[in-house]
Amino acid sequence: MADELAEAIFANHVEDVMKDPEASRWSIERREGLVVHVTLSPRSKPDEAYLARLAWADYPGSLPASVVFLDTSTLARGVPGAWPIIAGGRPPNDICATWTAEGFVAHPEWHGDTSKAWDGGDNPVLTQIRHLQHEFDFTYQGRNQ
Repeated sequence: MADELAEAIFANHVEDVMKDPEASRWSIERREGLVVHVTLSPRSKPDEAYLARLAWADYPGSLPASVVFLDTSTLARGVPGAWPIIAGGRPPNDICATWTAEGFVAHPEWHGDTSKAWDGGDNPVLTQIRHLQHEFDFTYQGRNQ
């Protein structure tokens, strides 16, 4: 459970995300705790919407959020068709990347490697969404089947 200061910082950062010039591309819903649901689409396929769940164990923390995709109708995890095919993606389980908590679980050796260190910047929520949007815009290959 997050402490009050972490919750307040997180809430402020989520609010600030909506002021970003790219925010018109996203739908963001704050959930309980340190969790947001973000709906995004690749630039090449704006009608293809995906729902990502970003959840931080500690905020702002030294690790990025956990990133998984949810079925847009049921919010269920582990649904293969809810996942995009993007760099590092391992549908329907995780994204193995330096910008996801799952990447650090899969690669414990990254914890001491400064070249792999997570830098959430001034707003880790925005940083995380930008990483995800980048993959959608530059490595997207379609919907997982």
